[in-house]
Amino acid sequence: MSEAPDPRTAGRADPRADPRADPPEARVTLYRGGHVYTPVSPRATALLVDGNQIAWVGEEAAVNSFPAEVTVDLHGAFVAPAFVDAHVPLLAAGLLAMSLDLSLTASLPEALVEIERAAARSSCPPVLIASGCSAARWPGGRLPSAGELEARAAGRLVYLLNYDPVSGLPTSGVASPALLRAAHEGGIAPAGDGLCTGIAHEHVWERLSALTDRAQRLAAYGAAGAAAARAGVAAVHSFAPPGPAGASQAAELVAAGRDPAHAGMAAVGPVYWPAELEQATRVGARPGGFVVDHPAVEGYGLAAGGAPPDRHSVARAVAAASRAGVQTSWVARGAEAVGEVVAGVARAAEEVGLATVRASAHRIEVVESIDERDLPRLSELGLVVVACPRSGRVLAGAAPLAALAAAGVPLAFGGGAASAPYPIDPWATVRAAVRSPAPSGAQSSGAQSSGAQSSGVLPSAALSARAAFAASTRGGWRAARQDGDGTGQLAPGSPAMVAIWEIQGELAVQAPDRRVAAWSTDPRAGVCGLPDLDGPAPRCVRTLINGGVVYDDGTLHQGVPGTP
Repeated sequence: MSEAPDPRTAGRADPRADPRADPPEARVTLYRGGHVYTPVSPRATALLVDGNQIAWVGEEAAVNSFPAEVTVDLHGAFVAPAFVDAHVPLLAAGLLAMSLDLSLTASLPEALVEIERAAARSSCPPVLIASGCSAARWPGGRLPSAGELEARAAGRLVYLLNYDPVSGLPTSGVASPALLRAAHEGGIAPAGDGLCTGIAHEHVWERLSALTDRAQRLAAYGAAGAAAARAGVAAVHSFAPPGPAGASQAAELVAAGRDPAHAGMAAVGPVYWPAELEQATRVGARPGGFVVDHPAVEGYGLAAGGAPPDRHSVARAVAAASRAGVQTSWVARGAEAVGEVVAGVARAAEEVGLATVRASAHRIEVVESIDERDLPRLSELGLVVVACPRSGRVLAGAAPLAALAAAGVPLAFGGGAASAPYPIDPWATVRAAVRSPAPSGAQSSGAQSSGAQSSGVLPSAALSARAAFAASTRGGWRAARQDGDGTGQLAPGSPAMVAIWEIQGELAVQAPDRRVAAWSTDPRAGVCGLPDLDGPAPRCVRTLINGGVVYDDGTLHQGVPGTP
């Protein structure tokens, strides 16, 4: 008789499977003495987790009414819905998490010695990624040359990431002549000092992912899962690089999720693809026009390297997907690309019906610019916009994040770019969204606080912390079409996707208009407060997926079972 599949990995094995099976370690646990971010009450201090669900949320006075096997004293911790990272190049994120950390090296020679030692180890992977280097911190103020890296790498391929980490220095085997030639022809050549930035940096990450062997990839998936759990992330939406290699990696990730030997994947929670692997269509706006990354739904294909798809092509693909109930995902960075996708989806709605198209909740990914004239249609068509605020290029055009939210466009946030990862840090994503730059050419109106002027954030452009937090939690579940049972909020009956945070200072409610006091700790505000984004970053002390603890740093004290 075959073994039953691990319920914690069921949602990853099949993106359509129910990911909320009760994990065996889930118990009736009472968490008390904290600050609970919940729609139930702004004064809630406790919640009861029964199996994989939240059974009760409320104030301290009522906790003795609820029996529990385990009682956890929160000591003032902040309890909130766990985050969702809605756009993660998961393999790359795992490779980054496993990278050689050079952030503590005091000089370039010391960093080169560390690279040499790492490359000499028998356990060193074929591709050595080193992160955290900073020429500004090192005497002499320079990075090594590619030749210096190769001399110390013992034949290994090396990518030396800057501290940002949005740029890097590759050895010649990583940045192949063909890759650099293509980058140059596309206007995305590396900088004069050899650093690859922007889309060239993303291309190098795609190359790095293709160069890894199976053992390194499986280790990277586990590392990404562990990093996600430590960061209070319960689910990610995984994006493989474009082309056949990416499809193969995605299938490998699914298989790893089924294998109990790779239980580290349980820390990731359900991994969703916005469209089924064979049926995903992704369109990117890069210098030179559109780039088609994957074939469209069955019966209709877009050939990579062919003519740029127009709205007619998009319409046919979206209509076919909508009829099948499949969600498609389109990487469209610029306003022109977004406009083509929106126009195509609108034509599909005319063909198959608006309700049919809206039910599929088609996605537009890695959005950096949107024409404000497209806002009403985005909302009407039920299109989900997935932005990556930490890229620094998000929505610098006519329509800022706040305008999308005001128009009723569903928002979700990812922590990475199209192919290049950032360290998994959802609070950094929220902070970046709140500090989203004003539209280009916009002028401030009225008096602003000095803080608003120094940050370059206009009242009309700033997204409130509450809205940014919602996009990073429930918005991610909505983007995966998994929010129908209340996932993404802490309320009775909702799946217990929870993150617990140690915070410094008081919780506050942020005013979205920075012409008034930005933060208020007054409980009469009537809504739950959030950690001050201008203060020290919260630190995750425990993460729950479906009620089961997937990360715990030992901070929380568990009482004797059965006692309050």
